[in-house]
Amino acid sequence: MVLVRSDVRELYGGEKSTIATAAGLVERGWRTRFLTTSEDDLVGELDAAGLEHEVIAVGDPFTGFRDAPLRDKARRLLGIVRVNAAVYRRVRGGARVVHTIAIPGFICGWLGGRLGGVPVIYHVRSASMNRRTRGLEEVAMLLASRTVAVSRSLRDQLLDTGRRYVKPFIQGRVLAIYNGFDFVEIDATLARESRAAARVALGVPADRPTALHVGGIFRDKGQLAVIEGMLPAVVAEVPDFHLTFVGGVKDADYERRCREAVVRLGLSRNVTFAGYLTKSGVYRWYRAADFLVLPSEREGLPRCAVEAQAFGLPVVATAIVGSVEAVRDGETGQLVPLDRLDDMARACVRLATDESLRRRLGRAAAAHVRASFGLERNVRAFESLYRDILGG
Repeated sequence: MVLVRSDVRELYGGEKSTIATAAGLVERGWRTRFLTTSEDDLVGELDAAGLEHEVIAVGDPFTGFRDAPLRDKARRLLGIVRVNAAVYRRVRGGARVVHTIAIPGFICGWLGGRLGGVPVIYHVRSASMNRRTRGLEEVAMLLASRTVAVSRSLRDQLLDTGRRYVKPFIQGRVLAIYNGFDFVEIDATLARESRAAARVALGVPADRPTALHVGGIFRDKGQLAVIEGMLPAVVAEVPDFHLTFVGGVKDADYERRCREAVVRLGLSRNVTFAGYLTKSGVYRWYRAADFLVLPSEREGLPRCAVEAQAFGLPVVATAIVGSVEAVRDGETGQLVPLDRLDDMARACVRLATDESLRRRLGRAAAAHVRASFGLERNVRAFESLYRDILGG
């Protein structure tokens, strides 16, 4: 499994899902090995999961490539070659499938895999920034043995927003496999700590309407839009309403603007930035909160939406790729158009003031995600894929 790491050290939903899949495959007798480009938090998580890994220390060769000086571009290209060479060595050593994550991983692994004569998988975890299939994605889908999208809506986007003449060549080789979630640990957390105890531990008043947002702080996750376009309307209706942002900083300038907006709008008592937390810390916030707010501009399959629902939390989310499958509108939460933050505000007010509604939606949410996104189903799907491309 080939992952290119950027200068953001923390792990988020996509990486966690990949680790869960690999651990599940190992339990079923497969041997997995990760190739990653930075000695960061991912390596620690792989060690904790007992998964084999190798670091090819080239960092992220892609971010800022276009504007880099010529010498730096040459260094970055050499880094891509080094990762492909490592992939080739692993294939020659017995690896039978190269599983690449996202476009950077595909570029760093495809050549090594193909020179070694083994199938290469291109795994797509999130929608494009402009919510359309891009040229590089089309090339990757044409060259890959199979393309895996993490949701049906993401697969549809990949096929339907690209160029028409490409679609006939790729549609039979693009499939959707949902990310897998091990709900055993979540169930253990639910059994171990009550909502009241979690609130005491976090210093959250028992009667305070509390919403949660989980994700790295950058534009795609929509924190600033929520602060400026939704939160003032909610607080006007529910003065004690509180929103906690859990996640590390992926864009320092964007995070600064978020904090400045909180102060400018007089919302300091209504907002907490909890920062990047370990899994147990995030789980405690899920346990303490009343519902999740997910105003993302793009997703593939939002991990936080599935986890929150597993804890029995309704979700208010933008109706975008991935979220439209994670959340059942009107049954486990509410989906709102991307540009209608007033609708999101009204949905938050309803949930903040109606405990019976939260309970009803939360029960349905917990059942929904356990039926749809279990880890065993995910692992079986990848086993079937691997056997298919290996000829049985």
